[in-house]
Amino acid sequence: MSKKAKHIGSGIIAFIFLFTAVLVFLPIDTTKKFKINEYSFASDYYIELEDMPVMSQETDFTCFVVSMAIVRNFFDLETSENSLLIELEMLSLNEGILPREYISYVNKALDPLSYSVSLINPKSQTEILNTITESLENGLPVIFFYAAPDDWKKPEYNTHYGIIYGIDMRNKIVKISNPYGYFEELSFVELFEGLSFQSFKKEPFLFHLGRIFGYVKSNNIFVLESFSAGE
Repeated sequence: MSKKAKHIGSGIIAFIFLFTAVLVFLPIDTTKKFKINEYSFASDYYIELEDMPVMSQETDFTCFVVSMAIVRNFFDLETSENSLLIELEMLSLNEGILPREYISYVNKALDPLSYSVSLINPKSQTEILNTITESLENGLPVIFFYAAPDDWKKPEYNTHYGIIYGIDMRNKIVKISNPYGYFEELSFVELFEGLSFQSFKKEPFLFHLGRIFGYVKSNNIFVLESFSAGE
């Protein structure tokens, strides 16, 4: 190889390295889309689904399957974490899954109940709250994917799946069934920051890279719909 070719090759490698480094460390600014209090609802609006179950995940990464099991139990289809892992042929998994993979599994999980699930990514706080309230008014819980404190590795944050079963406009909170094993209230600020991943103190390297290249989007909300409603 000539010295000129080697020089060009070294330059290309240096450029790729620099370009990748800029992408990785480039912050993803979502604050322009998420200015708190841009929504407007009746100040006394309140809705809560009754008899929402709660379950505790057995590993540090199985919130994804426990979130599905909680919804199935809400609809009186008795389900454990292990039984659903077997049913969905997911026993070999040793890490969590992202929304793109989750959507196919949750549809399989809820198919026996005649429910389908759609993944949507609202563009504003108002659209997020509208989506949640519309589902709750139809008697349907809302699954969401967000950044949250990791109960297995405190005080670190990690991505997590949860189930929204209530919303209180007066106090600006949503009520969730948390697969860590308890009911919880999130403020609207915590909800929006979690959905947009702004609550990460330090975003995981590969997750950050996935967001840069569009593999992971913000505001992942899973909406249920009965088969009969879509007919």
